[in-house]
Amino acid sequence: MSDDAAITLRTVMNFTYGYGPVFNVGERVQAFTHPLWFIVLALGHSIFHDIIKVAFAVSIGVSLLFMLLVTQLACRRFLHSFIIAAIFMSCKSYVDFSSSGLENPLSNILLTLFILASIQALEAQSTFSMVAAGFIGSLVYLTRADLILLIFPLSMYVAVRLRPRKSQALLACCAALIPALVWTLFSIIYYGAPFPNTAYAKIGPGTPLLFSILQGWTYVKESFSVDPITLTTITIGILVGLMSGGVERWLSLGATLYLLYVLRVGGDFMSGRFFVAPLIVSVIILARKPRYFTVIGLGLVVCGAFNFNAAILEQRGTTVWDEHGIADERRFYWPLRNLKQMVLFGDFPNYNGMWDAYTQRPPLEVKRICGGLGYLGLEKGPDVHIVDTCGLSDPLLARLPSRPYQRVGHWERNVPANYEMSVKDDRNLLADEDVRGLYDDIRLVTRGPLFTRERWRAIYDLNLGKKRDLSRWSAYSP
Repeated sequence: MSDDAAITLRTVMNFTYGYGPVFNVGERVQAFTHPLWFIVLALGHSIFHDIIKVAFAVSIGVSLLFMLLVTQLACRRFLHSFIIAAIFMSCKSYVDFSSSGLENPLSNILLTLFILASIQALEAQSTFSMVAAGFIGSLVYLTRADLILLIFPLSMYVAVRLRPRKSQALLACCAALIPALVWTLFSIIYYGAPFPNTAYAKIGPGTPLLFSILQGWTYVKESFSVDPITLTTITIGILVGLMSGGVERWLSLGATLYLLYVLRVGGDFMSGRFFVAPLIVSVIILARKPRYFTVIGLGLVVCGAFNFNAAILEQRGTTVWDEHGIADERRFYWPLRNLKQMVLFGDFPNYNGMWDAYTQRPPLEVKRICGGLGYLGLEKGPDVHIVDTCGLSDPLLARLPSRPYQRVGHWERNVPANYEMSVKDDRNLLADEDVRGLYDDIRLVTRGPLFTRERWRAIYDLNLGKKRDLSRWSAYSP
């Protein structure tokens, strides 16, 4: 169970206890990137009241459902089903994030359903399947927004090939857009921003383009060094798809577009995480070529057998993270956050007591951290307001430029003087005029009444209005 998952789990705890879908009580900030996954976990916790057990159960259950779906529906021969299952079980990137508490299991199954619905729409010339594909695509966006790059080329191909009547096209567009638009509207009204706070923290830290691309290439090389079967499968699948026509070619183009995006943003600090979605696409491409899949698939299974120990069994003995800040998340969290230990020793942490005893009041303590944000938030409970200097859960710091050349995914900011005191006293005590004015707007948006003219003016200023020169805040201060 990874720390990024724990960020969502703390938000789930606050939501189910009536304090809103927020990370810090009293501050409306969306610290999670996967609204649909958040809703699934919140429903589970509202029924079973044990957030860690719920997160493990839902992650593993949805992963098993995905495996059943992809082996039964993506191919028609038992041998090919076996090959698909064997490939996934030997890919460390897939295994690592199947039970991590992150959104990967849900995005995996929705991505597969989208592809199958699109294929059905093309083969049967089915308007219903086209509408279903549009609706599922919207759910994919709500599970992980950047996957829209992966499914966009196939979506356009389906729309062009079917050439639906105006009424059918309108129905498909409504199915595709309404879920995403409804959430975006809620996000603007409640959080005061159309996108998660993490997007503002990670997309605009002021990192030079060349540095990001080089870091992204390092991410690719690191993943290949510890999990060669994943990138080998992706490469073969994309090449086969590009040499084919129809659905396979457009799936390959989507996977290529997504991988270029991964390079552009510098990859991630979680080794292999961004390669799970293109892996699924590549396996489905290969499975749709039964003439070649038996030979290619068995070759991948044989190669994967040498990677099986790294993917499934081994949890110790190599570097947890490298000099570029890329971490083996499963190995890092395995010693204390693994299901085996919790089941055998009954060592499931119970966080409900802190939320049961909490009465909504000003924070008793303000803590500053960058990295380890999620578990600190769970272990300290709702009494503590956490200032995340990486900006993931902090609305002010997310909008300040980061220090140069930080660890990928951890774009640390300089904290304005008196900021922690401002949070604790619930008033603006910042001395810097530019940041003080920005914080006034942020406080009004995240802490003020929802439906006031002043708040909506501040929402406009934050998203479309005032431009402040805050570049000096990127200067490194030890």
